[in-house]
Amino acid sequence: MKKNVLSNPENGALAILVLAYAGAFFLFPTEPDSAQYASIAREMAEGASWLRVQHRGQPYLDKPPWLFWMGAVFFKIFGAHAFAWRLSGLPALIILWFQGSIFFRNWGISYTISHFLRLACFLTPAFWLMFMDLRCELWLTAFCLLAWNTGAAWLREASKPDLWYSGLGFCGALLSKGMVGAMLIIPGWVAYAFFQKISLKRLSALCLAALFVGAVGTLPFVWGLWKDFGTEGPAFYFWYQSFGRITGENFWNNHPDPFFLWHSAMWAWAPISAGGLGMVIWKIRSGKETLWHPAGLLMTMLFLTLFSFSRYQLPHYIFPIAPWAALSLGPWLEKPEKPWRPWVFFVVATGLFLGTVTMLCFLFWREMIFFRKILCILTAFGIPFSLSLRTRLKFSLKTLAIFWGALSPALASWVFFPTLGNFDAGKQIGNYVENYGNRPLLTYRWSSHQLDFLLKTTVPVFDNSNSLIHAIHYRLAAHPQGLWLAIPEKEWLKINYQLSKIFFCTVCKQFPYFRTTRLTKTFLLPESRPSALQNLLLIFIRNGNSGNKPSQGSIHATIFNFLHSGCIPDLCLSFLHSGILVVG
Repeated sequence: MKKNVLSNPENGALAILVLAYAGAFFLFPTEPDSAQYASIAREMAEGASWLRVQHRGQPYLDKPPWLFWMGAVFFKIFGAHAFAWRLSGLPALIILWFQGSIFFRNWGISYTISHFLRLACFLTPAFWLMFMDLRCELWLTAFCLLAWNTGAAWLREASKPDLWYSGLGFCGALLSKGMVGAMLIIPGWVAYAFFQKISLKRLSALCLAALFVGAVGTLPFVWGLWKDFGTEGPAFYFWYQSFGRITGENFWNNHPDPFFLWHSAMWAWAPISAGGLGMVIWKIRSGKETLWHPAGLLMTMLFLTLFSFSRYQLPHYIFPIAPWAALSLGPWLEKPEKPWRPWVFFVVATGLFLGTVTMLCFLFWREMIFFRKILCILTAFGIPFSLSLRTRLKFSLKTLAIFWGALSPALASWVFFPTLGNFDAGKQIGNYVENYGNRPLLTYRWSSHQLDFLLKTTVPVFDNSNSLIHAIHYRLAAHPQGLWLAIPEKEWLKINYQLSKIFFCTVCKQFPYFRTTRLTKTFLLPESRPSALQNLLLIFIRNGNSGNKPSQGSIHATIFNFLHSGCIPDLCLSFLHSGILVVG
């Protein structure tokens, strides 16, 4: 009988893996970072300088250009829309898939186990989040793997093509994340040379060649930084952005929790973290020696400690370390006795599922620190320990386990994140405004990179009412049919009287709004969402004084004007039936 490809847990996980990543292709860029990067790439594709990176028409210093270059290339080919933005990350996924297995084989792991470890890396929430919320870390990880692999080939065989390929990978990492790439790649080469007992002379040649190629490759971009920011630009790129976060010269946030990166690693690298610790427990219970791969352990500890000292302790900064964490798991899978890999798949699937739970807790239960840490402990020790007991399980149950575990990111990409997309106010407002033709949109005390990306323009942001009034007068002169104003509800309560004395102001629609990086409540429960959301109002403004107490005739006249202009705000129809019009 012909064997079904999905009857093998490994093949089944790979199939669900493809489904999970395919679902992410249809997600709109999220606020704030991914949408901002997409907007920068759009500006670049529409004619902005490729060497002097700009955002909203102003020089941009925070990130190197590689992510923007790739986005601009795909926008040139397919047009500036969300699907093309996702496609720009696909080459990085392809590099990761083919280079991942090579990375593990360089450390003496068999082809079969290296394939499993590569699959485990792709099933981690870290890898999926790097693609879902498209950032620099995805390309950084791809270039790091390329540089690690070709550098290892040079250290073994002294092949000159591998020497220059490693330099290109090093240069790509610099263009993806600045000197953070050097902080990841060079220690990896040093570790490989040390554990493989390779001469210091060959290692020095590799590092010097990489630094030379990196300097030449980044020179045009560094020139652009110097033209826009003077000496501050190159100094930020080569020092403050990376080493400055360790010395304290540059920081965005400083988390007092000393275990912040450790419990972040537990959910970010599940199932690797859960499976690896589970195998340690299994070997202790079975009386076997507890062999921890020294290179994987050393590098994981080194990077986690380094980033723990950093003043920029964000979890996505540790995502590219996942292959080193997986490397520590490799030797345990090389057990020479009777086959036991289905056990590993079961542990990995369960670890992935609980890792996804802890990830959701990290995003949506930030105030419940104790509960989150308890879940991390259960992920790391509880379930793997129970699975390490010698209990016979049927193959169908193991298959079901790996499908359930691998299905978690698929469900997140197809169901959960699109649901959150309903609260992406930038996308919702942009779609609403697009439906009513060419009317300008202004924002007050609120800005959205999604708006810039969707409307393919820079939406002006005003911080005081006087400048806003002047801008409205100016825009209405060119667009007498009216314009839009997006404003937080609490700000509208402050300035509506001032605007209503001058213009017709009608509240057209209310949008719930949140930022994923600021969400601190249990957003999964609908009854708790109001406390986590900020309401944004979309105001339609026309020339003329609306008055404080409009008559019934003015209500119908206002609605007639909207109908005549082709604009039918959602609330206007309900106001017509109720006889109430919100004005001012």
